[in-house]
Amino acid sequence: MVLIQEDDDRKLHLVAYDGRKLHGAELNYPVHEKELLAIKEAIRTWDRYIDRDRFETTIITDNISL
Repeated sequence: MVLIQEDDDRKLHLVAYDGRKLHGAELNYPVHEKELLAIKEAIRTWDRYIDRDRFETTIITDNISL
């Protein structure tokens, strides 16, 4: 998971990154559910940094199956 921020010149800057191992039943999830789990974890982890009232939030995934 990566949190990036775009500046006024449209350049992207790394703010934070994180990740974790899959546990138990998560290992058997289909690929699209694993990707959604990562999105859920990212929102939970970085919610306090995301100001949805003032800025648009975009989620980008590299998984073609989605």
